[in-house]
Formats: sequence, structure tokens, C-alpha cells
Amino acid sequence: MILLDTDTLTLLIQGHAGVARHMHAAEPNVATTIITRIEVLQGRFAAILKAADAEQL
Repeated sequence: MILLDTDTLTLLIQGHAGVARHMHAAEPNVATTIITRIEVLQGRFAAILKAADAEQL
């Protein structure tokens, strides 16, 4: 099983080819923790709150 940390999950979401290749090779044995999910959501919320206008969203 591969456990993705926040940085690796973020790279996967952004489409990093190397991370995606490793993740697909390990399927279905890939997981994250609830802590990682919370950190990703906090990052997204922070980006939304910092946006000054619709274009930055």
C-alpha cells in the first residue's frame, strides 16, 4: 500500500506525470489519511479567502 502525504497528493492533483505514473502502477493500493485531506481543504479555503476578485478564484 502507498500512503500519499499532503505534498504528494497536491502534486497528483496538479497532474505531475511522475507521481501519476507511480500512483497508477500501485492502484488500488493507494490511500491518504484524514489529516492529509484536511490539509488540502485548508489550503483550498485559504486560496479562496485570499482571492481579491473572480479572476483570482
